[in-house]
Amino acid sequence: MSGRSALASPRAPRAGRVLQYGDYEPESLAERIGEHGWLLVRGVPCWIGNVVLLDLAASFGRITRHGPNLRDPTREGEAVGIIRSLAKPIADRSGTTMLSTMATDHHLHTDESFYPAPSRFLLLHCWRPDPAGGGLSLIAAVEEVLARLTPAERENAARFRYRWRGVEAPILSEMPGQAWPRLRFNVREADCLENPRAPGDALAQRFAHAADEAALELPMAQGDCLVLDNWRVMHGRTAFAPDSPRLLKRVGVDAA
Repeated sequence: MSGRSALASPRAPRAGRVLQYGDYEPESLAERIGEHGWLLVRGVPCWIGNVVLLDLAASFGRITRHGPNLRDPTREGEAVGIIRSLAKPIADRSGTTMLSTMATDHHLHTDESFYPAPSRFLLLHCWRPDPAGGGLSLIAAVEEVLARLTPAERENAARFRYRWRGVEAPILSEMPGQAWPRLRFNVREADCLENPRAPGDALAQRFAHAADEAALELPMAQGDCLVLDNWRVMHGRTAFAPDSPRLLKRVGVDAA
């Protein structure tokens, strides 16, 4: 699957999910994420060293850190990832081209689907939007996707096991005490281990299509920071010009 479905009809975000930086009590942020699954925080300063972004991320838990690699153009220090179009897109360790280094549209997905324990929260901080209006952020919460699936499809999403590169897990897993299941999904990575030809692969495509239908469209201005529950909400983006200065920075936060 490439790009958004032609049938998709993006919706605007609901009131109460957009905040101004500093216009809230820090302890209320986790509660708001628990209620909605995501927040858009406007006016987060783009300071050298990403100090404000990292401080905001730390309010949600322990920041996910990776080993420093000064030669990696997709990273800035141990915690911050760089999302921008490069003249030569980069492949990750598995040899898969990283869509975060390209200007093409990016299907809806959860991050780190191939990690045993993906980051619980993600922060996507806009430093430079696309001046032509491309690169719109897309988000789809699991409950919105499930509402568009049949009972059999929902059951199979929890029953079929997929290989996400080196990790085996279903699309949906039970989350004790939560009203929604835990989500792990990237149609580009999905390799069904049960009934892969008939309904397994078809289910992954159907799930991706339902996510397109459920998607909200969020234009992000400089300083906007999208905070997501990565176990509940998928994200993606529309395409933009390859020579665009569009720049986002990403930080992950581990589960408690």
